[in-house]
Amino acid sequence: MSDTSTDDLRKPSGDAEPDDDARADELDLDDGPTEPPVIGCTRCEARVVMGSRYCPSCGVPLVRSGEQAATALSRTRRRAPWIIRLLVPILFLGVLYAIWYVANTDPLESEKDSLKMQVQRVVADHRTLSDRLEELEADTDPDAALGAARAAMATLRDVQDETEGVESGTTGRTTRVRRVLATDRLYLSAVVGVLDDPKSPLLKQLGSRSARAVAALRSIDDIASTKDAIRGTKVLGQSVRARAKNPSRTTKAPAPSSSSKPRPPFVRAVEGVIRTGGTARPDVARGFALLRAARDGVSTWDGVGVRPASASAAVAEADRLFTASSRVRSTAAAEARDITTSQDNQRAIATKLSAAYEAGAATGTKLTGCIDSFKNTGAQSVARQCLDGVRPQTATEVTRTRAFQSSYRPARVAAGLSGTPVL
Repeated sequence: MSDTSTDDLRKPSGDAEPDDDARADELDLDDGPTEPPVIGCTRCEARVVMGSRYCPSCGVPLVRSGEQAATALSRTRRRAPWIIRLLVPILFLGVLYAIWYVANTDPLESEKDSLKMQVQRVVADHRTLSDRLEELEADTDPDAALGAARAAMATLRDVQDETEGVESGTTGRTTRVRRVLATDRLYLSAVVGVLDDPKSPLLKQLGSRSARAVAALRSIDDIASTKDAIRGTKVLGQSVRARAKNPSRTTKAPAPSSSSKPRPPFVRAVEGVIRTGGTARPDVARGFALLRAARDGVSTWDGVGVRPASASAAVAEADRLFTASSRVRSTAAAEARDITTSQDNQRAIATKLSAAYEAGAATGTKLTGCIDSFKNTGAQSVARQCLDGVRPQTATEVTRTRAFQSSYRPARVAAGLSGTPVL
């Protein structure tokens, strides 16, 4: 009985076999077949077994060459909006232009161009003043020279104000120009003082100040040409000393003696035209002085003659003077055209003289037009606008005047007159 029970214990029961099979099945689950990975069709998005050559739903090829794949990929990309496609090349060109501009633009050259224009303004007024000073050799009225000196001083002050706020190193062009203008102002102040008062103590300093101003202007010839800017200082000194010794001395040129060489008819005709046109010079000088007084205040009056009562009165008188000067110069231009001569070179001189006076008349017309255009903005505004917009001599007038002077100078010298005629 004990043996049987022992064998029964050792023999596995029938109920244990299913448990063993189930355990074996459980162990073999991981070793069974698995589903292959799938991908989505690029056309119909059907699930396709990876590695298939064609989609079973739409038949599109799934295995492609590199070129086919790149073409298919490019078709799936979305194109950028047209504004983006246009903006990109514009930005690229802008960057290229900025690089070119920085590489080819020199700020020092821009500074030089600005200073050149300012120096040229000062030199142009100096040359006008020099012509007036040389005219004193003929014992003419010094009022025209005084007006030119004050106009040159006003231009110099304006240029000094324009360069004052410009930053520059101690060796920069702007600094050099400032120093030259300061030296030049001392010379101009001496000229104005001597012309205004023949007994002024500045007469003794006139020569030294002139020499320093000439040297100073020569030092900026690399910016603008200053050749012959300062002339007539010696003539000024001699004229003022002679006038101080003999206050009753006439201001008109002495009549030629009987032994002097008679002047040719052409020279007499040209000189008559110059006398006619020369009467406009004091009007122009006073007109600009009146505009400066209207702009800066009548208390700053620096012109010749009576000080204006108010800014409005100054502008009104300037308008009348500019109108009169334009009329006088138009008359002189007509007289020059009427000069009779059979020689081509003399006819050319008369034509150049007429052109010079026509340019002067145009300057007067431009000034009166400026005053009329701004007359409703107030006297001070009118003066400021016209002083900023119109110079006493335009570039055209300066060019035509010099052309006449250079062509007429030999005939004038041959007639026993000074070389440079002053219009």
